[in-house]
Amino acid sequence: MERQFVFLDPDGTSDLGLILLVLAPTGVEYQTQAAGLATTLLTAEGFLIPLGHGDLETQVMEFFHAEFHGHSYAPEAAWTEDRLVRLELLLKQIPIWKTRRDGEDARLHLTLDRTRISELTEAWIPVASPYGPALLLFANSD
Repeated sequence: MERQFVFLDPDGTSDLGLILLVLAPTGVEYQTQAAGLATTLLTAEGFLIPLGHGDLETQVMEFFHAEFHGHSYAPEAAWTEDRLVRLELLLKQIPIWKTRRDGEDARLHLTLDRTRISELTEAWIPVASPYGPALLLFANSD
């Protein structure tokens, strides 16, 4: 089977909201702009779960703007313990449903995956999800 490639919001006009990209061998790779003004193109394979729009999306975007002013990339960004804790507090508010065919659904929350801090930048946040390792994606501030 041929691998598929999808660029999320290629012209920057879609309002995608918060998106969870669960890392999995699906044969579909997603690419997006990240890293603020660096506008780095990052790619990962998996499946998408839309998490929606709203106050939490705004809070996450405002966090990156207030902390980094578009410069959330190495070596410009310093991920201090204080910044990581504040980001974790935001992530813990983002609900994600773990749904099952048998009806045993659970409302859970995302957590920052500190083992993957080297990947962390604006619009590309490594998280642990009920479905496994994932990335929280949102509009980049380029």
